[in-house]
Amino acid sequence: MFPSLCDGDVLLVERVAADDIVRGAVILTRIGDRLTAHRVRAVHHSGGTLKIVTRGDNRREDDEIVGFSSVIGRIAGFRRDGRHHRPPSFTPTLALIARCWVRGACHLNKLQRLLSKESRSIAGLFTPASYCGLRETR
Repeated sequence: MFPSLCDGDVLLVERVAADDIVRGAVILTRIGDRLTAHRVRAVHHSGGTLKIVTRGDNRREDDEIVGFSSVIGRIAGFRRDGRHHRPPSFTPTLALIARCWVRGACHLNKLQRLLSKESRSIAGLFTPASYCGLRETR
């Protein structure tokens, strides 16, 4: 879920009813012995069952479709460095920034040139090498 969530963040999870799972929400699911916090891409009601499609903000493919029984809860927020934060809303700009950051800071520089002046402050959030404890690559 980078850049929304980082290793070491403490997730605050709240119970969620099946009807309250909506596109864009971040949910915690259990598949086997693995926990995953990913954003909801689609919700399908089929024959009385709920099918949920999720994907991490920095992934290209959707995850395996899960049912409501796999959902532990919705991510209500997280703690990082002793401060409480809400998960940011997903936007195409956030996805583009995430992909550019993971591929290297040189791509982020190209992105910053493309963004409008109003959006440059958003890209500026991801330029420090200390963000999530990552180092910039050039």
